[in-house]
Amino acid sequence: MRIAVDIDGVLLDLIRDFCIIFNKQFNTSYRDIDVRNWNFFKDWNVSFDSIAPIFKVLHENPSQTKLIDMNARKVLKLLNRNYQVEFLTARERKTKNALMERLNSLKIFKGSHYEKIKIAPISPSDAKLQYDYDVFIDDNPNLANSIVGQEGKILLLYNQPWNQTIRNNKNVIRVKNWEEIWKYFQNLKNCNQT
Repeated sequence: MRIAVDIDGVLLDLIRDFCIIFNKQFNTSYRDIDVRNWNFFKDWNVSFDSIAPIFKVLHENPSQTKLIDMNARKVLKLLNRNYQVEFLTARERKTKNALMERLNSLKIFKGSHYEKIKIAPISPSDAKLQYDYDVFIDDNPNLANSIVGQEGKILLLYNQPWNQTIRNNKNVIRVKNWEEIWKYFQNLKNCNQT
């Protein structure tokens, strides 16, 4: 089984850092819980072009970006023992080395916790579904809308304020933390053994 794990919003808490920079630049006081939809910048009355440089800075220098869940490291290692775990993230290719350095500093290592890092196109927002994975662990609500009805593909939708309109269905299962991700795979393993 091949598993695609997203980085931003699933492994690393990028939105927290984004809000800090955005607030300084625009003299606001937004927090991650204020990001209520995927195109949140429209709610904040700014253009995508005005926030893209913030994401670029954070992707090029993720050295301070924290793990979303301290259990992620342990769960990734356990999953990679039994499955093929790869990171699939939508960002500029040139940021891959900085990302690998940050993962190493967080003690998330290639070969132990994951096999590869793949860079997906930023647009369209569901471009990740073009890749051949069985399970996607992601926070993108657009993936949830697009995966419905795709036989053999599952999205573990990592719970975030910006994906609350998405409901569970056959292909989409909401998870609130990395412990729930581990439980999903344990249940899957138990079902396959019976």
